[in-house]
Amino acid sequence: MFGPMQPGVGVMNPMFGYGDANPGFSQQNFMGEWAGVYNTNINMNNMNMPQSTDKMNIFFKLTNGSTRNVLIDYDKSVGELICIFLKKMGSEELIGNEKDICFLHNATKIKYDDTRKVGDVFRLSFPTIMANY
Repeated sequence: MFGPMQPGVGVMNPMFGYGDANPGFSQQNFMGEWAGVYNTNINMNNMNMPQSTDKMNIFFKLTNGSTRNVLIDYDKSVGELICIFLKKMGSEELIGNEKDICFLHNATKIKYDDTRKVGDVFRLSFPTIMANY
């Protein structure tokens, strides 16, 4: 049913489609470009964030699909992180309000009075908290 391989005609790869069917595009090129996505030392397209070893970027994903970033010291508490986020958003009136907004990380609710250190709780390179309001 299938004859010998023809030059310029690739083999179907379930993950990446036809390897050589598109000139200039190969599985190797694809993986080369995407390999940086999984590198923990990513610059995130120079998001104008100071690079520091004593601070961490925490991303908040909002229910409208947008994402916000908070740069915070590792030794600050998780509760302080939530308050800093709400102040940054101009929603200080929501501080302590667990009825109208909640925060989730790894399917666990985060509370305003959480005294754990940010550096102890968020060990991922780019942790994300879901803000449901």
